[in-house]
Amino acid sequence: MDVPVLKTENLGINFGGLQALKGVDFELREGEVKALIGPNGAGKTTFFNVICGNLKPSAGKVYFKGEDITGWAPFKICRLGLSRTFQKTSLFPELSVFENLRLAAQTGYGKRNVFFRHAHSDEKVIDIVERLIESVGLQDKARHPVANLSHGDQRLLEILVGLSTNPELLLLDEPTAGLSVKETKEMTERIKELARTSIRNVIIVEHDMEVVTELATRICVLYYGEILCEGTVDEIKSHPKVQEVYLGRSV
Repeated sequence: MDVPVLKTENLGINFGGLQALKGVDFELREGEVKALIGPNGAGKTTFFNVICGNLKPSAGKVYFKGEDITGWAPFKICRLGLSRTFQKTSLFPELSVFENLRLAAQTGYGKRNVFFRHAHSDEKVIDIVERLIESVGLQDKARHPVANLSHGDQRLLEILVGLSTNPELLLLDEPTAGLSVKETKEMTERIKELARTSIRNVIIVEHDMEVVTELATRICVLYYGEILCEGTVDEIKSHPKVQEVYLGRSV
């Protein structure tokens, strides 16, 4: 039987009297790039936080590759093969591009290393980092402090940090947030290429429907913490309720 990469059953979370997620049943199949869309406050980032262990659900289950990971600590979930990015970059600004990636890669590839071994001696980790940097053309900035990078390059580095942990599933939380039109197009192409060559299973939260259309194989719509509908890009675009509550069209 084909086991979903990620599955949630009746997932819910309450913040006091507010139900941020209500009975969310979600699946991601092998090889899918699925977009999660919805208006502000729909529960998209909360959904990511519950999946990754940053928040514990009030109800329901989370399964990763068939294993129940509900309530696991974030570091355990990461080591199992699930990685994410954040709406706001969570990098070490004083460290270089290379050093940020090496720290993350040591989590994904260096679990059995001797604690007091010098980081520069781990050739496998160094090779992984160098290939990631080369894959997006950041070789000339590899030794630059992250604080000196453009916003677009920092967002791109955030994705590389997620990939450097050797994940089987990558969650992207608004990867084009704050980017110019030109940067957004470049980022979309980068993600498309990375999804083809480096990571097959992706869930992306994104407000820009042009980006969603370019990247997603399927779309899931959240509305006030509940799944409103799911389908292909064309099905979602033509859905009357989606047009009303998200795309801003009267029906």
